[in-house]
Amino acid sequence: MPSIKRILNKETWTGRELGIVELTQMSRNYDNGLKGKPAEPLVDKERLREIRRQTTSDPIQRRIYYNYVSVHTWINAHYNIAEAEAQQLQVKLLAISLAVERCIVIEQARTFARCLPRIMTEKQYKAEVERQREEILKTRPVHTAEDVQKVDAEAEAKVLNGDAELIANATRGLAILKPQDKQIIGVNNEGEYTPRDIAGYFTKTGIEGYFKEDPRSGERIAYMKNNRQRLRESYRFIEGYNKSLELMGEVYGAPEIKVFCVPLLYLEAKIDALNEEIDSLYSAMTEGALLQSIDDLERKIETAKRIFPKVEYKDLAFTEAQIEAAKESLVDFKVFEQHKQDGTAIPAILCGYDLPTGTTEGGGTK
Repeated sequence: MPSIKRILNKETWTGRELGIVELTQMSRNYDNGLKGKPAEPLVDKERLREIRRQTTSDPIQRRIYYNYVSVHTWINAHYNIAEAEAQQLQVKLLAISLAVERCIVIEQARTFARCLPRIMTEKQYKAEVERQREEILKTRPVHTAEDVQKVDAEAEAKVLNGDAELIANATRGLAILKPQDKQIIGVNNEGEYTPRDIAGYFTKTGIEGYFKEDPRSGERIAYMKNNRQRLRESYRFIEGYNKSLELMGEVYGAPEIKVFCVPLLYLEAKIDALNEEIDSLYSAMTEGALLQSIDDLERKIETAKRIFPKVEYKDLAFTEAQIEAAKESLVDFKVFEQHKQDGTAIPAILCGYDLPTGTTEGGGTK
């Protein structure tokens, strides 16, 4: 591979050497711009103009040089697209992350709510104990004072434990409001407490919002599916763009063009954060496992796996065969020549939105 220093010391250049110098100059100008530094010309403008005139006067060298110009054009076109895809990826990540976060909050809130004591006023407590007592007496006659005490104790136990919601291995307890607690939200002028109905909020914004019986489940599922599809397509495009630059830098003797790669480290950190958030969702659901039925938990987990699968990098990677084929197509500018013959000057190489077939949807490790 010819070095820039060796080329610059030559009096005359080949079309390949001229192309390498211009690609390297473009790369360094861009890198300096990122660092806030002024451009540093590799060669005087007048000399470069003269060398370009001399080099392109030879038909063979001119053809080689213009192939390098095609590489320059390719970078200009695909760089802008890759940058847009990086923005698109972050937007889709945010949309999915917000939905997962909302489900986590709902699961945690539901678990917390289930652990809170039931609340009733003293008046309601006495009335409920009496109701339970009457229900017991319908099936069990009493004959002694001891029988009455047993019925009273059982009635109080039923009220204290509650039977509206079965909760395994959890004791909610009961909070009884005194008459002086009428200022508490939910206590009316008759001294009765009515708890706020929050079940609807849990259903509409949590994982249950993706259950088929929810009227908007189809819309929500389609929205999440589209976000995930576009996220994966954007990542795939950027991965292909970066790999194409790497291959062109290697094949065409201009490795510095890799400066135009879109940094994936930052984007992958965000993807990793989403994968961790999905883990947190599963934890939030299973932490409340003892406070819900096994069927409910299994259904929510299956729904989460379907709606919020992790992003697995290996599902989006290029195979060695694909990379080798792309590299081979670059040799002697074959892919550029082919596209010129087809009437399209800018080939895709590895840039594209087609996702690999037969990939899994689980996991999140590289």
